[in-house]
Amino acid sequence: MRFLPRSATHWKAIVRGDIWVGMTEEMVLASLGEPRSVEIPDDESPSYEEWTYFTARYGREILYVEEGILTSWGTPKSGCTTCGIREPRP
Repeated sequence: MRFLPRSATHWKAIVRGDIWVGMTEEMVLASLGEPRSVEIPDDESPSYEEWTYFTARYGREILYVEEGILTSWGTPKSGCTTCGIREPRP
């Protein structure tokens, strides 16, 4: 299992529900819980997934996971769920 962060700072961030690029799937699940949905786009390899969460703070958030590692995330602009234009999470 790749889950074990060695830093106390990382553990505290996970408990707060924070995310950062480079987290493993297990760390994201510990931080945010199970996603509402997981999509594997038809034109991508099976190692690429889009995890969707709905939060009070950010609304709909999409996390991009490649080969088990969080690579980026964002929120769709203007209700466009397929346009690929995203705002970074602060």
